[in-house]
Amino acid sequence: MPPPFKNYYKYFLFDATDYIRNNRPTWTNDDKKFTIGTVWAGSPAVKAWYAQCRDQRNNSVGFPNPNPIPALPHTRADWIIAKATGAMPIPPLPPAAAAVAPAAAINAAVAAALPVAIIARIVNTIAVLAAPPAPFVDKLPHHFWPQTYLNVDPGFPHLDLAEIKKDAQLKNTWLDTRPHLVPEDDQEKDWRGVRYLGAGGFGAAGLWVDLDGTNNIVDRMVIKETKSHRPRTWRDPRMWRDRTPQEIRIHELVEDRRIADPDMCHHLVHMRNSRLFMRRRKYRIYLDFYPGGSLDDAISYHDENWGRPKARINETRYLPEAYIWYVIKALVEACLVLRKGTTNAQPIEGWKPITHLDLQLPNVLLGWQEEADVQNKSASAKGKERAVAPDDTNPFLSPVYPVLTDFGVSFFSPDNNNNNNNGYPLSDNPDDYILGRPESRYPPEKQLQSADNPIFLGEPADVWGIGRIAWQLITNRSLTHGPVRDPPMEDVSGRQYPVFLSSNNPLNSVKNDANTTLRDDGYFPAASRYSIKLREVVSECLNFNTQHRPRLERLHEDATEELAVQGIEDVLQDVEGLGLRLPGMDDFKIGGPIDLTQYRQRGTVPARPFLDLSDVPDESPELPRDTDE
Repeated sequence: MPPPFKNYYKYFLFDATDYIRNNRPTWTNDDKKFTIGTVWAGSPAVKAWYAQCRDQRNNSVGFPNPNPIPALPHTRADWIIAKATGAMPIPPLPPAAAAVAPAAAINAAVAAALPVAIIARIVNTIAVLAAPPAPFVDKLPHHFWPQTYLNVDPGFPHLDLAEIKKDAQLKNTWLDTRPHLVPEDDQEKDWRGVRYLGAGGFGAAGLWVDLDGTNNIVDRMVIKETKSHRPRTWRDPRMWRDRTPQEIRIHELVEDRRIADPDMCHHLVHMRNSRLFMRRRKYRIYLDFYPGGSLDDAISYHDENWGRPKARINETRYLPEAYIWYVIKALVEACLVLRKGTTNAQPIEGWKPITHLDLQLPNVLLGWQEEADVQNKSASAKGKERAVAPDDTNPFLSPVYPVLTDFGVSFFSPDNNNNNNNGYPLSDNPDDYILGRPESRYPPEKQLQSADNPIFLGEPADVWGIGRIAWQLITNRSLTHGPVRDPPMEDVSGRQYPVFLSSNNPLNSVKNDANTTLRDDGYFPAASRYSIKLREVVSECLNFNTQHRPRLERLHEDATEELAVQGIEDVLQDVEGLGLRLPGMDDFKIGGPIDLTQYRQRGTVPARPFLDLSDVPDESPELPRDTDE
């Protein structure tokens, strides 16, 4: 119940409960209860602050500064100490400090009312600064490694990435391995590897299904297994965050936010679990299965059409503009959660901004609304109503919805991205994340940089990545190279050659506009099918200079405004009208039967894999020409 309240404690309880629900989603009920009780009993400043509410205000005064809710929850022992002493409990000292700390005095009357264990804690804790710091000792396991882990070798076959792409038998051997989530899970469920999805520089990915006694699918998941890292990489602190591989840690942070607000994380891939295999220097990540495949594969019909000579192009077939705006909005919302922990205006307190740094068509998966309803058991009357009449708050604006995946090169800085590294002369950003070579499909600041004038990798880099994806959708092409400037350059002999927008060329220092990017008469004729506003917004995203790119919030406003146009929902709900190449949606359907031999590899790899996870080098390929030949 909102204010007014008769008791001013209720105002604090109201504020604290709301704050913990939104910012400490993993806390238990006891965590919440004892933290609120400890702060109220032990902080006279908080009581004095909320005494302003004695006159039964209609609105709370809000938290005082500093915020009284700690990062870690208080315990029952803390609550007892706070009630007995009227002061906040002092955290226990580390063993090394406690050994040299002088004994603290305690009031005899207070001591008589407290349990012996709590008296000992009060007596043996004083400020850590009073004790000399313990000397740092190098030892194994490294301080950035997990200190305990499941030390079981599952006996995986060696994952040879060069061979598994070509050899069907190796694929089947890999699919025959157990998931190895935890031993209990392996014993209780009948997981079967049924489809090899692809392999790249990171490792391999495949689909596993859980079957009942009649070979009907009960559950599905994708397993992403990394190759064995080189010893020097596995021992590199840059790979680890909070004693966890950085890729897994980012997934864990996203899942914490998903608990708080599932719809907010709708466009971010869902990690079910993960497992480290320390001795093999590798790990597995267990993800939800998205049956629509990748956006890269999905636009292949449009890519084939607009890649033909001009005289053979069917100009009536192109991706609807509404769906491009929908993809932009979805990716912006995903990046907002990564950047701030929320899509709201105010970031989550203590959140370290995450930069995805690898926004590409193959890293955008396509979910299917009906499948999500079954998997989440949320096909309610309200859900069906939303499918017919979508609105801005509905994550299912289209039955085929984008999901951002692959955090393999994503990062968050240990120094909270404050760009000064706490005064230390060296920083992880950008040094640890730049390529050091030209790659036109990535933002210019990720490729080559001057050590004298570093450009930090952050939100503008992901805005550029969103722009590149939108550029490919506008051109209706799936190309391995990055966006190019129109018109092209000419060499001394008059031959034309492309200038990539991310290349360090003087032309790229000016702002992009309709005269230089996505022209009606440029390399890519499909661009003429789209509005000037869409093309200008995408051109802004692709600007060479980070300060000229729009913020994520402005992109979200633009996309939301365009998707609010009357009749847009009809376009987005018409799956056939999108012209996407989608796998059979009944394949691997929960509750459906499966022939285990149907999807296993036979002989050579198909010409077009289900998911393109390859890391193709940028060779600056030739661009399509407007010719009738």
